[in-house]
Amino acid sequence: MEKFSDRKIHAIQLKSIMVRELTFKRFKAIQGTIETCCKILNGTAKHASDSDIIKTGIKCECIGGTEEDPFFTLTVDLLGDFQIDQGRFPIEKIENWQEENAPFIMLPYLREQVYSLSIKGGIQPIVLPMYEIPTTRSNREKIEKANEEKG
Repeated sequence: MEKFSDRKIHAIQLKSIMVRELTFKRFKAIQGTIETCCKILNGTAKHASDSDIIKTGIKCECIGGTEEDPFFTLTVDLLGDFQIDQGRFPIEKIENWQEENAPFIMLPYLREQVYSLSIKGGIQPIVLPMYEIPTTRSNREKIEKANEEKG
């Protein structure tokens, strides 16, 4: 069996995650099961060309019940710092990587915070869903080539 840690590391690495907000507010007692709606937002700070750090935020806002009459609200807001090895990663692709890849890297940290905060708030645990990761062009091309060679 191959050791996973023997693989080559990526040119961009997550260096830190900062919690900007962890908020749970209960407005009334909950009896039984209630509908919970969560939305996930993400944003990025413009990369400064003289820096090897990029910043990406990811936020989850949940409402138990309706917006007009909520049982509770829950908010988790995280900020991630990623360090770029600019000698190994093309500078012109940083913005795209930051918008497309960074949120997927931060999602497990967001998921854990939402789950933990919901339990601490005394409600049914909130488990954020899994999302499909878009296939990159180079991976798509490899898959298409492999399919052509099979057929």
